[in-house]
Amino acid sequence: MIATQGLKTGFGTAGGENIWRTLDDVWAKSQELGEILYKMDDGFVPLTGWGARNMIWLGAGVLMTVIALVFLVADVTIALLSITAPLFIFCLMFGFLRTMFNNWLQLIFSSILTVLFASLIVNISIA
Repeated sequence: MIATQGLKTGFGTAGGENIWRTLDDVWAKSQELGEILYKMDDGFVPLTGWGARNMIWLGAGVLMTVIALVFLVADVTIALLSITAPLFIFCLMFGFLRTMFNNWLQLIFSSILTVLFASLIVNISIA
């Protein structure tokens, strides 16, 4: 489990922070941007500023929800695949079970790449 934390820290963020902290930073920056847009509307009733602020918040909320779900699913997948590792390594002993080991290894790599690309999207959205 420590190895998976190392993968998430190494791939997950550019600055070495936790991905959940990065999502908190995305929310804070979206709030700042929303308030800037709200204050730019100088009308008596700032409907345009209100709409812009809410659209920024909605977009950030959807992004953060999707990324959080992706990270949670990837965490659970990597944990379950790590638990079943001895069983699939045993499959290497028999030739007809070798494809099961290959599929298991492909799932691990796809989960790692999912974490990599999801964290890339979060880091791009913060920049």
